[in-house]
Amino acid sequence: MEIIFKRSLGTLILFLLIWCFMVSSTSAKEDGSVSAAVADARKAGVPEETVSGILALGYEHGLQADEIVEFLDVTRSAHENGFSLRSFMGKIEEGLAKGVEARNISQVLHQELDRFQFTYQLASQTMSGWKAQHMGLRPEDLARMAGTLAMGLTKTDMEVFFSGVPKAPMNQVANALEFMAGLIQSGLHQDEARDIVYAGMDSGFFARPDWRLSAMVRAAIQKDIPNDQVIPSALNVVKGKIDVVEAFQSLDLDPGAVQWGPSWSVSNGSDSGPSNGQGLAGGQGNNQEFEGPSESSGGAGSDGSGGGNGSDGHGEDGGSDGDGNDGSGGNEGSDGDGNGGSGGNGGGSAGGPGR
Repeated sequence: MEIIFKRSLGTLILFLLIWCFMVSSTSAKEDGSVSAAVADARKAGVPEETVSGILALGYEHGLQADEIVEFLDVTRSAHENGFSLRSFMGKIEEGLAKGVEARNISQVLHQELDRFQFTYQLASQTMSGWKAQHMGLRPEDLARMAGTLAMGLTKTDMEVFFSGVPKAPMNQVANALEFMAGLIQSGLHQDEARDIVYAGMDSGFFARPDWRLSAMVRAAIQKDIPNDQVIPSALNVVKGKIDVVEAFQSLDLDPGAVQWGPSWSVSNGSDSGPSNGQGLAGGQGNNQEFEGPSESSGGAGSDGSGGGNGSDGHGEDGGSDGDGNDGSGGNEGSDGDGNGGSGGNGGGSAGGPGR
C-alpha cells in the first residue's frame, strides 16, 4: 500500500511539473516537446527522481522548453549507455545555481558523455582481448578513467596506453591511468610516464599505489633534477626495490618539505572539462568547468582506490570518493574502495575538498 502511494505521489508530482511548463510555455509545440522528452526518458528507464529533478530545476530557473528537452535528452543518452547520472545532475544543478547559460551546461554534459563513451569503448575492447569480462568494469572505475581526459591526457594518449596495458583488474588500470596523467602533468614525457606505469602494473604496485611518488617526481623536476636520475628512482619504487622515502633521499629531496596537494590542472584543449583531483595522501580536486566551488574527483589515496566524477568539489563524486589517508572525506562518492575511516560512500579517509 505504501509503495503504491509513493508511486502515485511521484506520478502526481511529475504531472504537476509538466503542467507548470505547459502553463508558462510560449507554444503548444514546446509543451509537446517537453512531454515527449519526458516520455522518452521514462521509456529508457531514466529514474523518476532524475526526470522530476530536471523539470523542477527548469521551472525554478525559468528555462525554455528546448533547454529542458536538451537536459532530458543528454541524461537519457547517458543512462542508455550505462553511465551514472549523478555527475550529470550535479553539473546541471551547479551550473544553474551559478547562473551559467543552459547551452553552456549542455556543452559540458556532451563533453562528459563523449569522454565516457570513448573510454568505455577502449576499456571494453581491452577486456575482451584479455577474455576477462569477469574482472568487471565498474561505473566508478570508468568515471575515473574518463576523467583523465580532463586531466591533460589526450585521446591518443589513452589509446596508446590501452594498446599495451598489462592485464590487471580495472580498478588498478584506473589507478595506473590516473597516475600516468599525474606524472605527465608533473613534467615527464608521455612515453616516460607510460613506462613507469607499465612497470608498476607488472609488479602489482597499483593494487596499493603510493601516490606520494607523483609528488616526488614533481618536486624533483621543479628542482631541475635530470630525468635520467628521476626516472630510475621512480622505476625502483614501482618495482618494489625501494620505498618512496628512500627515493626522495636518493634524489636529495626532503619528503617533509613537499607540499601534498593537487597535482592536476584542467586541460585547455578540446577535451577540457571537469578536473579530477588526484589524492596525494588523500589529495584534493581542482576546478571544474564552472566558476566557483566545483566538481572534483578526489583521486586514489595511498591506501586504496577511489574515483569518478561528481559535484560540489568535496573529494570524489561530490567527487566519487578518492580513498586514502589524510584528507577530508568526499560527498556521495560512487564507491571508491578504501580502508576504514570516514568520507563519502567509499570509505577511507577520502580525497580532500576541491577548490
